[in-house]
Amino acid sequence: MCAPFGVNAVKLGGADNADYRKTLAEAYIEAGQYPQAVAELQKVKKLLPGDERLRLLLAYAMEETGSYPAAQSELEQIVNEMPDSVWAKNNLAYLLAEYARQPDLDRAVELASTANAKAAGNPDFQDTLAWIKFKQGDVDGARILLDMAIIKSKRAEPYYHRAVAVAKTEPDLAKDDIEEALRRLNAATGRGVATRKLLADAQKLARQLGASLNPGPRD
Repeated sequence: MCAPFGVNAVKLGGADNADYRKTLAEAYIEAGQYPQAVAELQKVKKLLPGDERLRLLLAYAMEETGSYPAAQSELEQIVNEMPDSVWAKNNLAYLLAEYARQPDLDRAVELASTANAKAAGNPDFQDTLAWIKFKQGDVDGARILLDMAIIKSKRAEPYYHRAVAVAKTEPDLAKDDIEEALRRLNAATGRGVATRKLLADAQKLARQLGASLNPGPRD
């Protein structure tokens, strides 16, 4: 197997060169080699503890290895150390609602609402808040946010979440949405544990709705 882009550069750059290590970590993530990415990002974190993007990338890589408690801990640290980080609030909210051993929907909706208010129109934030609202039983509130998120989002999650939300009341729309979610998930590269879980959940719902597991291009 070929080494991912950046490996030789890191060797030339030296063990303490943060830029090279960041490049290597991003290459590992693109290749779906999340444990290696976590190892590199933890090294860079010691050199650049105030780098918000790096810290968020570390939490993401931890999540994709299935290390949800570690990802939660990292996001908690970012929220405490960088209280203006709306991405940390959003990502922590989603993790608390979706992966935490003891889901905390009240705190999750508070974090997600803050992030969404400070970055109005961000489809990722709208999707996070919508999914938490759905889990709280606010289907109408979730639907409004998901309709907005889908207009701009390039991700699979809003389509999957709306499919879940309307599966019983609007099965035709749910079928269309789950097929669009699967188009995007099937095309994704570098799938880690969290993404594979989402894919499995989407496939399960698709079977229930009688939708295609491998939908062709959208008309």
